[in-house]
Amino acid sequence: MGVNYLTSYLEGCYEAFKKVSIREMADRHRKIHDRQPVLIDGSSVVPWLYTKKQFSLESIYGGQWLQFVTILKDFLREFEEIGVKLVFIFSGTICTSKR
Repeated sequence: MGVNYLTSYLEGCYEAFKKVSIREMADRHRKIHDRQPVLIDGSSVVPWLYTKKQFSLESIYGGQWLQFVTILKDFLREFEEIGVKLVFIFSGTICTSKR
């Protein structure tokens, strides 16, 4: 269970974040564990991708899903290129009106 709006709150707290290179971390993981790294996420990555400033899709009438699928494919490809497997887990329930 996550904390609502924690990410948006922390975005203003610059000392709470440390930039890292996922490529370097993945390479280090492969050297130490001799396995493909796996990142697991779900509920937080979709809103982040949808509102990422370089794409800035507007959320009109449920959103531009064709454009979002293109953005998601590019996102997945970037991780595949560095040998990182992504697993998306969506926890919690979605109310009937959103389905």
